[in-house]
Amino acid sequence: MGKWKIDSNFYDFLIVANGHYSTPWIDGLFTNSKFAGEILHTHTYRAPDRYVGKDILVVGQGPSGIDIAVDLIPFAKSVTIFGKRIIPGVPEEVHQIVGWPAEVGESTVTTDKGRVGKWPN
Repeated sequence: MGKWKIDSNFYDFLIVANGHYSTPWIDGLFTNSKFAGEILHTHTYRAPDRYVGKDILVVGQGPSGIDIAVDLIPFAKSVTIFGKRIIPGVPEEVHQIVGWPAEVGESTVTTDKGRVGKWPN
């Protein structure tokens, strides 16, 4: 196979990372709510040990959301993920809810399907 030439160096392979998911954005539904728990974007997530014994809600089933949900299993009290559908192969310890946040209270999140979860613990 050929090699990639970048400047004056040659490489066996090239990785192109476009940064599509690099700008953190949190929906105003959360940032303008009275939610009493911590709200963070996957961009700032670093390690699961900070969440020992906590009830965690992950919003979104993209690669980062699934990765973090699975990463938290041995540490969190519970892990729930909201999304468009049930994702096959996600460990059963991750509670999957079909729906998208529609209303955020101090300790509850209601989906557009009417399902309600309580956070934080």
